[in-house]
Amino acid sequence: MEFLPWVVILMLIYVIYFLMIRYEKRIASLNKRIEQNSDGIKENRDMIGQNRSLIEKNKHDIEKNAKNITTNLEKIDIDLDD
Repeated sequence: MEFLPWVVILMLIYVIYFLMIRYEKRIASLNKRIEQNSDGIKENRDMIGQNRSLIEKNKHDIEKNAKNITTNLEKIDIDLDD
């Protein structure tokens, strides 16, 4: 019976140690995921910037095409009238 309190104390120490190791691994895993997410966010921001510039370029091209379509329709109308 003399050793029973020591056995209980050792078991509690082991349980605390086990839980600490377990949560340290979990925290490390979460930190890794956070870093991956922040890298993904940076990449997405860069891609958004590239897409914005492409959208602006396409707006200009669309306006140009609309003008060409209008002139072509006018030419077709003139040709049909003749």
